[in-house]
Amino acid sequence: RGTFVSPLQLSKVSFGLDEFHALFTEAAATQIKILEASIVKADQTVAAKLHIPLHSRTIHIRRLLSKEGEPWIYHREYLIYDPRRPVVEAEMKIASLAGLFSGGSDSDLKWGKLSVSAAVLQEADAALLQVEPAGPAFHLEHIFLDYANQPVSWGVFLCRGDKFLFSATVGLFGDSATDAI
Repeated sequence: RGTFVSPLQLSKVSFGLDEFHALFTEAAATQIKILEASIVKADQTVAAKLHIPLHSRTIHIRRLLSKEGEPWIYHREYLIYDPRRPVVEAEMKIASLAGLFSGGSDSDLKWGKLSVSAAVLQEADAALLQVEPAGPAFHLEHIFLDYANQPVSWGVFLCRGDKFLFSATVGLFGDSATDAI
């Protein structure tokens, strides 16, 4: 008898990547600068992440994403080298990542895994992002897989800590209490 209160189910929380998503969907405000695009041999880490033999050829891309002229994200990525796949051209334009966020069908990528951790910017990364070294950042690691569930791309987004907020809503959704926030 009486009122029973159940605890919040924190295991079912989903964090939003709204600012991150906006960089890929608001093309007019976002500039992408390719810093490097080269073919390199996979080291142990890259080979393990992409499930390829050690020293296989991969495409290494480094780029800087800016919003209204201010750098927000430094991205390092490795792709499986396969000249028959259109994913290379798509990745050069970041079209495939935008397609994953928007649900577009212009990519041969089926799904991806993202993991977020806190990071401290090293000197070279901080210089690219135009912030002080040892400043806060979000380290967003990604791996994208194709329709055969094979890894195609692995990399890291270093996101300026002063530009991003990852937020979540817990508890009952649609309650008038959440509308007041």
